[in-house]
Amino acid sequence: MNILLRERDNWLDNFWGTALAESNISIPVNIRDEKESYVLEADLPGQLEKDIKIEFDNGLLTISGERKNEKTSEESGFFRREVSYGSFSRSFRFGDSVAEDKIKASYKNGVLEIALPKKEERKPKLISLNQ
Repeated sequence: MNILLRERDNWLDNFWGTALAESNISIPVNIRDEKESYVLEADLPGQLEKDIKIEFDNGLLTISGERKNEKTSEESGFFRREVSYGSFSRSFRFGDSVAEDKIKASYKNGVLEIALPKKEERKPKLISLNQ
C-alpha cells in the first residue's frame, strides 16, 4: 500500500475517532452527520444478518462478525480469489453525544445502516424568584 494512502487513512481514522481492529477483511463505511443523528452505512456484501454483531458501550460503536469460507477444493477452477474470509471488527468513537436507547440498525442488500440519534442539548433551567 502506498505510504501516502496509509497516512491519509490514518488521518481519517483519527479525525472520525475510529479504530480498525486487526482483520483481514476491510469494512468500508460512510458516516453522515445529519441534524438529529449520525448515520453509519457499512458495506457487508454476502454477509448473513445473523453473523453481524453490533455493540454500543461508553460511546464506542463496534461492528463485528465473521465471514465463513465456503468449502472449495483445488479442483474448483478458481483463476483468482480476492474474497477474504474470517472475522472482522471495526469500532467508531462517538463519545457521549449519542442517545444510546434510541439507536436503530437495519440490514438490506448487503448494506448495514445504523442510525445514532444525537442527545438533546441540555439547556440551563431558569429559576424564577418568588415575589
